[in-house]
Amino acid sequence: MSADKLKDIISRIRQEETRWDAILELKLINDPEVVDQLLALLGDRDWVVRWCVAEKLGDMGNPKAIYLLVKRLNDKDYHVRRTAAKALEKFGKVGIPGLVKQFNHSNADVRSQVFAILKHFGASAIPDLEEALVKVDWIIANRIVHTIWSIGGCLAEDALIRSIYRPLAQKNAIMMLSIMKSRKSIPYLLKAYDMLGLKRCVINAFKHMGAVGYPILIKYAITEDAKFTMQSRNIVVKIGEPMLKILVKALTVKDYNKPIIIAMIQKIGPAKVIRYIISLAKQDKEIKSLTENMIAKYSRKPEKKQGGILGLLGM
Repeated sequence: MSADKLKDIISRIRQEETRWDAILELKLINDPEVVDQLLALLGDRDWVVRWCVAEKLGDMGNPKAIYLLVKRLNDKDYHVRRTAAKALEKFGKVGIPGLVKQFNHSNADVRSQVFAILKHFGASAIPDLEEALVKVDWIIANRIVHTIWSIGGCLAEDALIRSIYRPLAQKNAIMMLSIMKSRKSIPYLLKAYDMLGLKRCVINAFKHMGAVGYPILIKYAITEDAKFTMQSRNIVVKIGEPMLKILVKALTVKDYNKPIIIAMIQKIGPAKVIRYIISLAKQDKEIKSLTENMIAKYSRKPEKKQGGILGLLGM
């Protein structure tokens, strides 16, 4: 197609009485030679031209259009913005490198549109999104991690686990895994506990997992030869009171290491579960022997203060 022919079509698109026939003509063009001319028209003053051209470039699928279509996500006209987003969806994974760069765009609407487009690609985009993590700054990296989590599924879980070890995105990845209640990630979270600056993040992740993570954490904590025994014990104690009832329940499990469980209860502070421990001690001689001092200390009723002068003197 000649440049003059395309120019004529665009001229007729600008005029309301000839617009729709000209738009149909534009749709029928498949000549790759006009791509550069169409790209120039994405900046046209007429929103109808920008709208038509954005749609046509999406249909043609030439990767050269991706960058300028991304720019149209911030177009002043709603129809152009929406059509540019739909055009970018047609490029599939090819558009991912250009799209993720817009995750640090100053306009929140552009960032939202980029997120929606990437999510539209689904699980097939996860490997490319993960690959992009190593080529971007920390702001973009964390938004990529959030996109992977939002897509969800096994591929997302595996990608997030690997992201625990990517310094730019590891804290966000840890929290996304905790929101997913990912059992598979627990050994990796325990390993991350010893990494610089991640202790609090890992503890909070286990707190968020709650009933999903706590029993597994205790299993690691009471196994002397487990790889992450000490990390697990430290985390159990740091989580504190929410672990107490689960630790008491663990005392009833056959072959569980009762001395270690009781030591963790003692470190947390057994006051809130002492009546349960007393009940178990009546049924189990080993528990009774191990908790005698604890029961004596925490089941003792507080002495009443004496009134009068003796009370004032603290006697």
